[in-house]
Amino acid sequence: MSDEQKSTAKPINSSYYHGRTTTKGEEAERFKPQLISESDNNTQSNTQTQGSKWNSAQTFESEEFSQQIIISSLEEIYSNYEILISEKNFIKLGKISKIDGYANRTFTRGKKVLTFELNNISFDLIDMNDEQLPEATLCFKEVDFASTDDFTIKVIGVSDVGITKAVRANEKNLRKLFGDFIKNILAKDVE
Repeated sequence: MSDEQKSTAKPINSSYYHGRTTTKGEEAERFKPQLISESDNNTQSNTQTQGSKWNSAQTFESEEFSQQIIISSLEEIYSNYEILISEKNFIKLGKISKIDGYANRTFTRGKKVLTFELNNISFDLIDMNDEQLPEATLCFKEVDFASTDDFTIKVIGVSDVGITKAVRANEKNLRKLFGDFIKNILAKDVE
């Protein structure tokens, strides 16, 4: 090629751009910034598999749940759960008096996953026969997303062996209900 031909020759497209059918103007129009309103940003068309609207590639996104949401979700599942102690005597789980830990909902590649570590969940115990249970609590210890069916359940503040035995007899059901908590909190909106 002569020097004259080199200066007028068009550059050859690289293999990276091979097969591109749009012009620069069409390409620029296609990637023109668009305003996303606040309501669009929080709207989710499919809450099971999609994160925020701005995250259309469904890459990693994390949302932290407040303690209030965690407590309300747990109380929704466990409130009024009754534990039979004897024929006419039973207790039920009341409000949560203490909770330590965190819960996050993450979206990764279109999948919604709950990650959490709740070190201490304390439910007040209510005696349905109007007997006083001063500061009696049922505690779930060391609950995390890796082992939702293998956490410690203890009765604290009660010397009655019958209550402790009744709780042990209900441990399987109490652990099973934790799966319902996970489904419940995954469906909630983060505040």
